[in-house]
Amino acid sequence: MVIFAVGFIVSLIPSIALYFWFKGLKSDQLYKESCKKAFINGLIAVFPVILLSAIFALLKNLLFANVNPLLYAAVHCFIVLALAEELAKYFMGRKTIDKMINSVSWLDLIIFMGIVGIGFGIAENIPYAIESSPLAMLIRGFTIGHGVYGMMTGYFLGKIMKDGKSGRWQGLLAIVPAWLIHGLYDFGLSQEIEVLGDWTAIISVSLAVFELIMLIVFILFIRKARNEEKYTAPLFAVAAEAGAAVAGEDVVAPDTAGRSEDNT
Repeated sequence: MVIFAVGFIVSLIPSIALYFWFKGLKSDQLYKESCKKAFINGLIAVFPVILLSAIFALLKNLLFANVNPLLYAAVHCFIVLALAEELAKYFMGRKTIDKMINSVSWLDLIIFMGIVGIGFGIAENIPYAIESSPLAMLIRGFTIGHGVYGMMTGYFLGKIMKDGKSGRWQGLLAIVPAWLIHGLYDFGLSQEIEVLGDWTAIISVSLAVFELIMLIVFILFIRKARNEEKYTAPLFAVAAEAGAAVAGEDVVAPDTAGRSEDNT
């Protein structure tokens, strides 16, 4: 029991450290409050996923009584788990940024979505700690998978918004890469896939390594992006330029020089 408790606590350290690093990137209070809200929203995002999983478990015998186990595992991992979790995090992330859309930057999207993922991952680790080994908990903790998926979604959401497509449903395209990688990771861990042979363990191991590499890549990227106006300029200005260009109007570039320091 003590080993499990220690393993669980240690597994939380990387996520908590990353959260406070994100929170310390800016000094203004509005940003810090938004970080706090994003974290809380990430914690809350777990509950609708738990409800969906419970409903699916109740309907399992009714819907999948005569279905191939691999098909069942694919539906469960890609739809009930990965898609539901990424959607929950996406909408909670949008809930955070929609209230400050006139000042959010591409870099902010990456950070806030990442923090939502961190909150979600911490909340999800609690039930996992009951049935997982200390090693599995440490792997989950140090790869910060949900945080990585969140930053990935934030990056692609920022790209979509920078192109002038800021609609909530258009933004859903941003979760596709994270959803597919997440679903494949869960599928690689499922018991049903073991019938294909021991080699299937390579799937989850490879993706765990990929998550760790992407975590490092995103941290380095954020450190660099803090000094680039492309990622720190308010996205609403870019949207305004796109709308004016479509209308054939002259675009006056906004003065972002004064805001650069606030975004670095």
